[in-house]
Amino acid sequence: MTLEAYIFYPVLDQAFERAARTVAGVEDQNSNRLFIEVKTKEDFFEAWQKIAQEAATAHQEVSRVCIFSHASKQVDGEDGLEFAALEGASGTIKRDDISSLTLLPWQDSLQVRLELFGCNTGLRAGRGWCPAEHFAQVQLVPCRGESGFSYFSKALSLYETQAPEDSNIFLHAYRRGKNDPLGDGSKMPTRAYDPFVKKSVGVNSANEIADVLAVQQLLNELPADQGRPNPPLEEDGLIGPKTINAVKAFQQIHFGFQDGVVEPGKKTLIKLIEFRQAD
Repeated sequence: MTLEAYIFYPVLDQAFERAARTVAGVEDQNSNRLFIEVKTKEDFFEAWQKIAQEAATAHQEVSRVCIFSHASKQVDGEDGLEFAALEGASGTIKRDDISSLTLLPWQDSLQVRLELFGCNTGLRAGRGWCPAEHFAQVQLVPCRGESGFSYFSKALSLYETQAPEDSNIFLHAYRRGKNDPLGDGSKMPTRAYDPFVKKSVGVNSANEIADVLAVQQLLNELPADQGRPNPPLEEDGLIGPKTINAVKAFQQIHFGFQDGVVEPGKKTLIKLIEFRQAD
């Protein structure tokens, strides 16, 4: 048996919860399901720990986590998943907050394990990151987010106004409103991100071929003035002094240190990803 978790923000018409239960579908006898209402940022951290603790107590792997909430997209780094703010505090789950979350015991699978249903959660578009991409890097599992502003709909593939009495509703980006005022209301594709590296690369690291190759590609894609190696690295997935020196040079430019290590979910990898071409 595996563990599934559905986190949702409380609103008067229970739209987020209804969407969560729609995605969960019929009860699966092979899955232990948690439905967790989250109002504040602090509630979100507690919910995440509850998932980790439940998995540990029941000796279960986590097969799915879905988050239904508001979300913001800005260019100042102050954006992310949005919850109610306590007095004098932010209600935003920002990139650093995502980095701080406990790594869940995910079921080993190539399928998407994390899904974010808030506005623009899968859209980088000039800000250098997005929640879905960052969750994938930190939690080391594929993560999917929305490619535009999300709307509640009675139908999945085509926007249809929902009402409080509708038990089955969907939360996705549709070609309408802020996404496309003259659009046909069709569902916009979600965007899935894979973790770039799953184990550390560089000095005294695991240096698995796929991970080294990903780092080499990221380094070669850098702007010339941001640490791109010259000549470009051979993208062969093999660690060597040229790749390590390129990592160190990049770190020196951006952080003032050079330990020559790229770790999943840590600052060197996060910074490398920022320079990928935006959507």
